[in-house]
Amino acid sequence: MNHIDIEIGGKKRTVRFGIKVIGDCIKHTNQDAGDFFTSLSKNSFESLPLIFFYGIKYDIERSGGIIDFTLFDVCEWLEETGLESETVDSVTKRFIRSLYENVPIIKEVVDSQDEEIKKNLIGI
Repeated sequence: MNHIDIEIGGKKRTVRFGIKVIGDCIKHTNQDAGDFFTSLSKNSFESLPLIFFYGIKYDIERSGGIIDFTLFDVCEWLEETGLESETVDSVTKRFIRSLYENVPIIKEVVDSQDEEIKKNLIGI
């Protein structure tokens, strides 16, 4: 399982990636996997907060902790941090690479994107 440690919302937090996080994001948006993946480049204002929220939530649940924040809180943290910050960029690239490297169906979706979108999503 992939994860990354970041400073956001005034705390050090771990964002975890995996099938639970992907599933929660897809369920939240009521999209299929390909559409959610495409939304990362076409509407990151919706998809990025979900990745952060469900990724941090999963890490806390995994360790038996209590969730003390909402999706709204995560949106505010991201606004404070800035969507073009190194933190957001690092999490996004790690998330996309986890999809690309570990899920064959998603790899096909990435491969079907034009080169500019692939470059932005996975840093190639």
